[in-house]
Amino acid sequence: MEVVLIGSGNVATQLGLALKDKNVTVKQVYSNNIIHAEKLGKKLNVSYISNISDIYRKADIYIYALKDSVLRSVLKKINIPDGIHVHTGGSISMNVFKGFASKFGVFYPLQTFSINKPVDFSD
Repeated sequence: MEVVLIGSGNVATQLGLALKDKNVTVKQVYSNNIIHAEKLGKKLNVSYISNISDIYRKADIYIYALKDSVLRSVLKKINIPDGIHVHTGGSISMNVFKGFASKFGVFYPLQTFSINKPVDFSD
């Protein structure tokens, strides 16, 4: 299973580390800020990009760990109908993916995330 993380903040970092710990292949990290993408990409030892058109297009899952306010604008630019697309926002319906992806959902962990504090996902 290959995963692309779209975002590089608190949630993306903790999810990426947890996926890596479970031997899930995180294929790529995207952030519009290359410094942030690089920081997380190096933590996960994966490729990182800041150009949205360079997103790996054959992943099984795309996790959008973005600010709610930018999700829709990123979806309009990404154009990858295949794979499973999920976002981590608590205030946005999964229907935001309609017209952009055929398989989609919301992965909303009920927890506060910090880049520097590991999350115990077993709870």
